[in-house]
Amino acid sequence: MVRYEIDYWDEDTGERKHERGLVSIQGTIGNHVDHLYNYFGKDNVIEVKIYECFEVLSDAELLEIINENT
Repeated sequence: MVRYEIDYWDEDTGERKHERGLVSIQGTIGNHVDHLYNYFGKDNVIEVKIYECFEVLSDAELLEIINENT
C-alpha cells in the first residue's frame, strides 16, 4: 500500500487540482504509480509523490504518516 499525493489537470473544471489518498493493489511501487496514471489520466498528471506504507498499519501509524507528509 502507498500513500499518494498528486497534482493533476481536471478536464471537467479546467483547473489544476491536488489530491491525497491511499492506493492498495498487488505488485510493485511501479504498479501503484501506473494505477494512479491510469486513474487520473496519463496526460493529466502533473506530479506524483508516493510514500510506501507497511503491510500492517495501525490507525495511529497511518495518522502519523499523513501528518508527516502534509
